[in-house]
Amino acid sequence: MPARRAGASGHRAGDALAADQHPAITSWLAPGAVAWRKAPAPLTPDRRKSFVGTLLAYEAAVGGEENR
Repeated sequence: MPARRAGASGHRAGDALAADQHPAITSWLAPGAVAWRKAPAPLTPDRRKSFVGTLLAYEAAVGGEENR
């Protein structure tokens, strides 16, 4: 198990990933990262702005920020 230590906020924190897990996680996440760069590429600047705005609004709603 990773060693736990107090972070700046005083909460105990440990290393989230062992170094030997990084390649597997990177290869797992890489296709999604490429897709997120490709998906808005053909959009005009105005449509890209609308697309990003929609994603930000969704993220805020999921996180409950609209109710704060």
